Amino acid sequence: DDYDGSAISTNGSDKTPAKILLGDYTEVYSEKTNAVYLPSSKDFAVASAKVTGATGIYVKSGKVEFRSGAEIRGTGEKQDYVYDGNGGRPTGDALVVDNCGYPNGAPEITLKNGTFISDNANAIGSYATAGNGKVTGFVSGGTFSSDPTEFLADGVIAGKNTAGDEWIVNPEAKIINETTEKYYRYFSDAIDNAAEGDTVVLLKDLKYGYSGVVIKNSVTIDGNNKTLKCNFYNDYSAIKINSEGVIVTIKNLKIDTNKIGIWSNAKNVTLNLENSVIENATHFAITHNGSYSGFVLNANGS
Repeated sequence: DDYDGSAISTNGSDKTPAKILLGDYTEVYSEKTNAVYLPSSKDFAVASAKVTGATGIYVKSGKVEFRSGAEIRGTGEKQDYVYDGNGGRPTGDALVVDNCGYPNGAPEITLKNGTFISDNANAIGSYATAGNGKVTGFVSGGTFSSDPTEFLADGVIAGKNTAGDEWIVNPEAKIINETTEKYYRYFSDAIDNAAEGDTVVLLKDLKYGYSGVVIKNSVTIDGNNKTLKCNFYNDYSAIKINSEGVIVTIKNLKIDTNKIGIWSNAKNVTLNLENSVIENATHFAITHNGSYSGFVLNANGS
């Protein structure tokens, strides 16, 4: 039977307290079904273990914690969720969280680390039967083969890695490219990697003390009502536009700088400033190099 044969399975009727740990260097494998099936009320933790199955881990109840180094993979074909009374049918997802009204209560997941990869389905599948709600809000870290946004804890963000082939959950990320869905910790990296027409969104206030950013493409910077604080020693401008013919839109941003807010340093630059403020600039709020012609400033609510 394709739905039997989990390498590790707890007993759903067993209510005795217990803690189970898949420790470092443990490998668990099941070809046709869930490598690990957890319907009981026991506490289950996965450390630096590798778990591979048609679905890697299927949770119906109990507390499950994923620690640094956990690798969970689903290798089965993508299948629709089907409620299976005392069992759990693999869906191809790496991790399945099934809130089906089981006697031991809804699953409680703590996911701060680990890698979750599905070859054919989703990194995480959260399902529920009628009258029960999907379990969400439990992801605060980790790497995933599909978008984990639906499952993120409050205040946590996700974005694609630089290669664009995996999703990273990183609560320290400060900027996201809304177009490519990649996240960045540094403003300069976000701007340097922004292509023509991309929108870069600040997620947190930013503070710089060495150098500002140089814009080379037509991009939009959405400050998201955050502040770009610049206290320069060597550089002069928080934002420098350095390419001919670009159209740069800056909106919902406060630039607090001790020198220059925005410096246009190329021909035929158009700067659209929307609902933004530049304050404490000791040189210029906005300046253009007079050696280059064709600077256009459109200010609205700024």
